Amino acid sequence: MKTIYLLLTRSNTLVARAIRALTGDYFTHVSVGVDPALNEFYSFARLHPRTPLPAGFVRESIGGGYFARHGSMICALYALDVPDEVFARIGARLDAMRGAGYRYSVMGLLLCRLDWPVERERHMFCSQFVGRLMEECGAMALPKPPSLMRPADFASLPGTRRIYFGELRGAVEAGCAEEGFA
Repeated sequence: MKTIYLLLTRSNTLVARAIRALTGDYFTHVSVGVDPALNEFYSFARLHPRTPLPAGFVRESIGGGYFARHGSMICALYALDVPDEVFARIGARLDAMRGAGYRYSVMGLLLCRLDWPVERERHMFCSQFVGRLMEECGAMALPKPPSLMRPADFASLPGTRRIYFGELRGAVEAGCAEEGFA
């Protein structure tokens, strides 16, 4: 068995505040990580730390980019144990997505709030991406289509366990302690 990580964050950007106002959800972003040292996460988000658009498939780092500039933002880190073959499929899928021209789906984000599932080729938003990755690679069954998943939904999925809640800058230490690296 190997562990994948789901990082839910609550930023104070204009986009995040609008999402919170529309959904009432505490968390507005989710990323997935396969690195036990928690150095890398993947998601659909802004391509440049200072501007919300353009956005697409990104590699995120708690120590760099947008996350480094906002280390005091609140987050929750969840762990999910998966069989080795599922872990390998997730890693292969992440590798295949790099440089493949994926875009952020603003339309999908809006339709998610209206409970209207829409799947578009090479267009996703963060929770749709994580949901699709988990489902297609066999990590978990989702309670609804990936295009209707919201970041908060991942906190209550069977098999996930919360290993940290607090400021983003403390998540790496908590994850490493969980894995016995501390």
